Amino acid sequence: MGRLCFRGLALAVIVCAPQVATAQSFEDCEKREIAIIRTAIEGAHDLALQAAVSVGDTPEYRRWFGDYTRHGADAVRRDLKTVYKALAELNIHNVCVNTGLDGCKGDTYAYIYRSEAWTIHYCRPFFGLPSVLGISPSSSDLEYGTIEGTIIHELSHFDQTAGTEDFCYSRTDCARMAQRDPNSARRNADSLQYYSEDVLFFGGSG
Repeated sequence: MGRLCFRGLALAVIVCAPQVATAQSFEDCEKREIAIIRTAIEGAHDLALQAAVSVGDTPEYRRWFGDYTRHGADAVRRDLKTVYKALAELNIHNVCVNTGLDGCKGDTYAYIYRSEAWTIHYCRPFFGLPSVLGISPSSSDLEYGTIEGTIIHELSHFDQTAGTEDFCYSRTDCARMAQRDPNSARRNADSLQYYSEDVLFFGGSG
């Protein structure tokens, strides 16, 4: 991914994200898998920054985090910035895991161990997810997100970033939770992921 420029609503300026600086290492990954992971990490780097500077009283915020409050928005912005910083500065170790082994049960896309900072394990279904640059926001294939969004999701789980939980999965369930339980939504990994994707799709304006 090259440089991505966008208007940050909260800052009212044009922001250009530099190319991702993260060092990356790979374990048990095929050439095709490495290419997909690199694309996902580069896209997540830009996506996290765009999402962080776009936090505000927008339809996207309310869809994924419930009613807008300054306190809630500050928490979401802080968490997205820590994910962006990790992507910009740290080594991400990427491990490809065969489906059915370790944490790759069912339709799991990826997982982390909180004790293994900056290591992401990828399951086979991850490599079938769409990219944000190649899917319509109205597509039913977007229900569980994108490869770039999945990177944001997994990195947000680490205690060194946002320490998020998995209170819900899927756009349908997480949108419902945002209206029912905003506090949990702000601590939910999928909610950060879907918000970040929607900021790109809708420009932070709905």
